[in-house]
Order: sequence, then structure tokens, then C-alpha cells
Amino acid sequence: MRFLGLCLGAALLCATAARADDVQKDLKAAALPGQPDIKVVCWSVEGSSQITIYRDKTVGQTQKVLYQSGVAGGYLPEIRFIEDIRPGGVPLILIQRNWGVSIARLEVFGLQRSRMTKLGEIEGFQFDLEHRGKNAVIVAHDMENHEDIRTVYHWNGHSFVAAKREK
Repeated sequence: MRFLGLCLGAALLCATAARADDVQKDLKAAALPGQPDIKVVCWSVEGSSQITIYRDKTVGQTQKVLYQSGVAGGYLPEIRFIEDIRPGGVPLILIQRNWGVSIARLEVFGLQRSRMTKLGEIEGFQFDLEHRGKNAVIVAHDMENHEDIRTVYHWNGHSFVAAKREK
């Protein structure tokens, strides 16, 4: 709880003009499926946002920050997980931050060499998680000449790579 308070405090410092209820509205937190001691927190205030992934304290241990981004642009964060893909035994973490009316960035996090790290990012305006066969894929929607163009991203064992574009 203290750590969550520190994140909220940092959010308030980034935009002193923002009201506390606005911060709470744009504060998302979730525990990893199957590993409730690992928490993901993302806040946004007036176009600035930050991501923190940490291991909650257990008996005899202290909290440990596993990953923390710098303060960057983006708002209205969404946190999702892909439980089918588990590098290092941990489900992939997907965080979407919007950058405008029709553009967003989906950031992918996971364990790599026993460290929580950002494994990549995908741009678009909407992202769908689908199962095609036995594989989980990300479908990123993008607008070209007022037409929805979808790019399908497949997991290659290390990151998501664009496989094909669909209309």
C-alpha cells in the first residue's frame, strides 16, 4: 500500500493542477495471473504517465521494483496479460497508453534473462488479442485513407513481429 501511495504521490507532483479524483480515475493496478505478488501499476495525469512493475513484500522481504519507466506521454492506461506466453514463467504484460484520438502504443513486458524488461511496442489505434490456431496473436488496427488496416503480430519466442497486413 505504501508503494502505491508513492506512485500516486509521483503522479500528483507531475501535474499539480490535476485534482486527486482525476488521478484515481487514471490509475490502473493489477496483479499478474498466478503470481499475485507481482503488481503492475500505471498512472496518467494530463498527458503524462508512468509504468511500474514491482514484487510486493512477503513475509521477511521488502518490496522490489522490477521495472519502472520514465515519465512519458500517454493517458488512459489499460493493463492486460497473455497467459499463454510465459517467458521465464511469467505471463506477458501488455500496457496500452493512448497518445491521441486515433493513436495508441501497446508496450509488451516480460522476463528476459531473469529481469523484467520491455520486450517491444506496437503502434495503432486499437489492439485485439486473438487466438489463431494454438497461438495468441495481437492484431493492431491502423487507419490508412479512412480504412481500417490490421497488422497481425506473432510471438517469435522473444518479441512480437509483424506477420501480415489485412484489410
